[in-house]
Amino acid sequence: MVVNPTKDKKEIKSVLCDEWIYSRISEDGAPSIEEYDPPMDVLYLTDNDLSGIMIFHPVNAASYEMHIQMIDKTKAMEFCRSCIDWFWSNSEAIKITAQIPEIYPDVCRFAEKNGFKKEGINRLSCIKGGRVYSQIYYGLSRSEVENGFY
Repeated sequence: MVVNPTKDKKEIKSVLCDEWIYSRISEDGAPSIEEYDPPMDVLYLTDNDLSGIMIFHPVNAASYEMHIQMIDKTKAMEFCRSCIDWFWSNSEAIKITAQIPEIYPDVCRFAEKNGFKKEGINRLSCIKGGRVYSQIYYGLSRSEVENGFY
């Protein structure tokens, strides 16, 4: 699978503003789909079919946080691995992290299948449907990938 960076807002919104995806990524108080304006100071990767989008944003000089959103879930594993491989080849980062709300155990399993390890809990840190939830921290380091743990 070929993945490429994009800054095309229309492409980005076509994935992030998919009704099912937006319902899962938006917290209480988020703008409506029509009003949503994706940040453009991050790295977006997508494939030629726009089957999904991977977002990387810097946390610090060593780490980037990643988010994946898939329209075509049959391509999710291949897309995720292709994006992570692209990222390692095109950045000097040494760590990728993700924060996954506890209400999405399917996403936690997906992260683990892609080599991410549970690293901690960000307690009571997101609001969804009027309830406060914790987020689970996951991480994947470049050295784990280079040593075959990925």
